[in-house]
Amino acid sequence: MQESLDKKEKCVILVYSEMKWEIVEKDFIGTYPQVMDSKNRIVLPSKYREILNKFYKTNKVYLVPSLYRISEQENFPYIRVLPPQIWQKLTDSTFKQYFLSEQGKSFSRLFWESISEVMDKVGRIVLNQRLIKFGCIEKNIVIAGMKEWFQIWDKNIFDNINVKLASIDLDEFMAKEKLN
Repeated sequence: MQESLDKKEKCVILVYSEMKWEIVEKDFIGTYPQVMDSKNRIVLPSKYREILNKFYKTNKVYLVPSLYRISEQENFPYIRVLPPQIWQKLTDSTFKQYFLSEQGKSFSRLFWESISEVMDKVGRIVLNQRLIKFGCIEKNIVIAGMKEWFQIWDKNIFDNINVKLASIDLDEFMAKEKLN
């Protein structure tokens, strides 16, 4: 019993809310298939809304165009969704390193103009047209947790990446990336 508590303790916290203490998950984990409605809204999983409300104390998120890189030749677009605290850490640490470089300047305009921070009272986020176009988002999407943030993928792209990743030799990849 103690061993399972130790493992779980890394992704939960104790929160005092409404005159009582409760255990709240703090990590965005899991994948959730969703459908974007005709007004470009996506309902966030209830577990993710709870993490935003109870752990991050917000109902605000930042939607950021991003690329998932499998190799030098293969980059796949998705939308990164960040709570304000994680957004602040990202912009503080990467702005000077990336967006002021020559390579980063060309991407920077798309990046800053595409950012959205919309979430309504029901827990839906709205994708603007730039984000939809950048992410090649159609109606069917997948929301994938990444610990402190999560991703929104077009389902076809997400499935394609999973097929490609399944064919990668993990030992070779780890040696190449110096992860072992």
